[in-house]
Amino acid sequence: ADFGLARCQSLSNLSSQGNVCGTLRYMSPEQASGQTALVDQRADVYALGVTLYESLALRTPFEAEHREELLKQISSDEPVPLRSLNPAVPTDLETIVWKALAKCREDRYVTADEFAADLRRFLAGQPTKARRPSAWDRAAKWVTRHNKLVAAALLLIVVGFTVAASAAAA
Repeated sequence: ADFGLARCQSLSNLSSQGNVCGTLRYMSPEQASGQTALVDQRADVYALGVTLYESLALRTPFEAEHREELLKQISSDEPVPLRSLNPAVPTDLETIVWKALAKCREDRYVTADEFAADLRRFLAGQPTKARRPSAWDRAAKWVTRHNKLVAAALLLIVVGFTVAASAAAA
């Protein structure tokens, strides 16, 4: 089965026609953004997370009509929380899926075995290794993903304070 993990034999993830290889909906963020050097077994974990998300939500994590928009969503947007689509999904299971779908590959399960072990712990009613990110973690990730927007906002604030200080001194 192709979970978006297909890779061309060359060093690039582009075909001879310039198309990205693999099923787009199952591509990890690093694949969607063309960072082939970062693609490893955690891309498999991401694809399995997409499959589990679909099974629980009855929809894909990202939906777009155009491939460019879909690739952008995979690279930078967060999926709709599972429990908002299906309130019957237990919080621990949603947390496991969230970890598998992490944008940053370092935040995902390293192997499919780790992912499966956490699912087994969940099914056995044992504590899982996956933890929900804190508000600080979520904010830091948002700032990292939207660094240009944050830089522009900070620049506007500095300019605003400078203008206000100049006006007050005059």
